[in-house]
Amino acid sequence: MQDQGQVILRSAIDGLAAHVAVVDKDGWIVQVNRAWERFGHQNARFTRGLGVGANYLDVCDRAGDAHPAAEVAARLRGQLAGDTAPWSVEYPCHGGGVERWFRLVSTPCDAGDARAVLTHENITDRHRAEQDLHIRSRLLRELATPVVAMRPDGVVGEWNPAAERVFGYPAEGMRGGRWVEMLTVPSGGLSLLDHLDAVGHVSTEREVVRPDGSTVHVALYGIRVDDDAAQPLGIVVIAFDLTARVDAERQLRGVRDFLRAVARDMGEGLLTHDPAGRVTFVNRAAARMLGCEEGDQVTRIMGEAAYQAEHLRKHETSFTRRDGTTLDVEFTSSPFVTEAGVSGQVVVFSDISERKERERDLLARVEWAALIGTVRDALDEGRMVLHAQPIIDVRSGETVQHELLIRMIGGDGELIAPGAFLPAAESFGLIREVDRWVITQAVGLAARGLPVELNLSASSLSDPGLLDTISAEIAVRRVDPALLVFELTETGILEDERSAGQFIAGVREMGAKVALDDFGTGYSGFSYLKHLPVSYLKIDIDFVRDLLANDASRHVVAAVVDLSDRFGLR
Repeated sequence: MQDQGQVILRSAIDGLAAHVAVVDKDGWIVQVNRAWERFGHQNARFTRGLGVGANYLDVCDRAGDAHPAAEVAARLRGQLAGDTAPWSVEYPCHGGGVERWFRLVSTPCDAGDARAVLTHENITDRHRAEQDLHIRSRLLRELATPVVAMRPDGVVGEWNPAAERVFGYPAEGMRGGRWVEMLTVPSGGLSLLDHLDAVGHVSTEREVVRPDGSTVHVALYGIRVDDDAAQPLGIVVIAFDLTARVDAERQLRGVRDFLRAVARDMGEGLLTHDPAGRVTFVNRAAARMLGCEEGDQVTRIMGEAAYQAEHLRKHETSFTRRDGTTLDVEFTSSPFVTEAGVSGQVVVFSDISERKERERDLLARVEWAALIGTVRDALDEGRMVLHAQPIIDVRSGETVQHELLIRMIGGDGELIAPGAFLPAAESFGLIREVDRWVITQAVGLAARGLPVELNLSASSLSDPGLLDTISAEIAVRRVDPALLVFELTETGILEDERSAGQFIAGVREMGAKVALDDFGTGYSGFSYLKHLPVSYLKIDIDFVRDLLANDASRHVVAAVVDLSDRFGLR
């Protein structure tokens, strides 16, 4: 049975890649595997006396108390004396200018004469790599940049002072811990260790929470350190504090958002356009005033001159709205170039329509004021004339009356239409004198037996002496009042219905007649027929102009004619 056990033991240790030797209770080597033998042949200079039959303890003792072999001998004696705990030791074995490191593991054994199995392996490459990593860590401790060195499983080995300062965790509390588990993993992404395991390096930005609850934004650059056999030895992570930059960018975004909000909601219109003339931004005021939007062409809105303007301030122009109407504006235009190289023009404008309207009104009043002198001179110099427009009875074709229409003869003999001077006369109170002149001329024509109609302004209806003037003219010239028709407009009556009613009653009492002009355009015309004794209704031209082509106009005219018949009017 003993021989069989020896055979089994021999087969087992020969199959191991490590150098294996079996010793008995006194330290004698009773068995070695092929790897031990090969190592002995290759290193005969250093391994003499370590074959089968040699005493391993004696060899260790000969090395001296200062040699690591003394520790090996002491531990092995304890194990051979009954200590069943396995042990290991790493030691240098240099020689011939070659630096080598070995690891010896001793495991208790009770198989025949065997009492301990010694496993010996060369760990020079691993030791060098660990030394390199340690040296690198020592050097990185002196850097002002946070550096973290970890084992392949993520356990922290080195945590330099800069890491303490940036992350807020002391090195004593971090060494031996798993710092990477404190990092936020992007949704759906790999953890830092998974990424390093898969790729070997990583570059990312993360927000890390400090012990006091504050946060630090860092850029992390990690690399996995491998040995010559491509086996991971450790991980080194370098961090760069980006908090100041991120805060600055956040503040900049806040300023930009603030400025954009101000630009968007400011009362003045604001738009920007690129060099090609396309609108790139339009605020709410501009969109409301112009009806424009991003992508519109500036030339359509502002015109070519405004599009080409640079550093132009306080320029007035008319912008064209999307619906085709125009808007009077005052604008400034300035070029801009962003840090990203985007260029164009920024245009700020305000609506000056009311101001321009006031200016136009003021200009018109100035022109009218100058015109008043001309009107007064024309009255004094006899340069007012009346043109007679015939009124024809469509049933007989005969001219039954004439409407008198005033004109003014200019200094050069040109004929001036009433629209050019009557508004000024009305605005500056001269219209009553014009109306009195017309009344005098009309009564004179009626004295010759001619039936005439004359137009009176709304202002004259409230003239308390007007009826007396008409009555006196009729009496002096002995005119038949029935030849006179005074024509009033609905708007004129609306200005002073009381005075208009008194005037109509007064001329009717004299025997003259009243015509209501532009009938059908207002909302009160039908109510006037109930209490104002007019004789004629003059249908507004809007209904007559298209009488042959528009059914609605025909219906209105037919209704007015029928209404006139029922009220006994013409």
